[in-house]
Amino acid sequence: MKTVFSVYWKRSFWKYLLVAFLPLGIWAYAFQLKDRPKENETLQVFFSSRQLFEDGPFRETRKDYSSAGILSLKTVSVSPTNQNYIGMFESEGLYYSDILFVPETQLTMYQDGNWFLPLDSTVLKDASLDWIFQSNRQDEKVALKVYDPNDANYNAHFDLSYVNLNDNREALYLCLNARMPNIYPWNNNSREGDNQALDLFRRIVFYQSKQ
Repeated sequence: MKTVFSVYWKRSFWKYLLVAFLPLGIWAYAFQLKDRPKENETLQVFFSSRQLFEDGPFRETRKDYSSAGILSLKTVSVSPTNQNYIGMFESEGLYYSDILFVPETQLTMYQDGNWFLPLDSTVLKDASLDWIFQSNRQDEKVALKVYDPNDANYNAHFDLSYVNLNDNREALYLCLNARMPNIYPWNNNSREGDNQALDLFRRIVFYQSKQ
C-alpha cells in the first residue's frame, strides 16, 4: 500500500503545487497589470543616433512632469547604421514614441501615412524664417529639420549637444507622433490636460545648454 501511494504521489504531486501556487500567480499578474503605467502616463522620445551624451532637456522635464502624472519619460537611441535600424525604428519609434528624430529617408517613406502631427499648432507661431520644414502631400508641415551634416550654419539654430550624431549622414527632422495620446486636443484618444508631448517638443526645439 505504501508503495502504491508513493507512486501516486510522485505522479500527482504537481497538481497540489498547481492548486497552491496558481492563485498566487494570478494575483501577482493582476497586480502587475493594475500597477503598469497607462499610455497617457508615459512619454518616449526616439533618437536616430548612436547615443545620448547626457540628459539635455529631459532631466528638468522629468521633474516637472512627475507632478502632472507622467510616470515614465524614456529616451531610445538607435544608430541609423545599425543593421536592425528599420525594425527598431518602427517598433520603438512609430509604435511607441511620442516624439521622433527621423532621418530624411524614413521621413519621406512614412510622412504620408498619417504618422506625424502637422506642426502649425505647435512651433510655427514661434518659427524662425531660417527654419526648414518638410510637408506631406496635403501641404501640411509635419517635420522640422533640426540637424544637417552638410550645413554647420543651420545646425546652430538648435542645441543637440546632448546627442551623439557621429553616425548620421542624413538630415534629421523632429516630428510629433499623431497616434500617441499626449497631444490634446489633436488626438481623439487624448484627454484635456494630456498635452505633455506638445510641451516637450517645444522644450527640445528651444533647448539651450547652460554650459
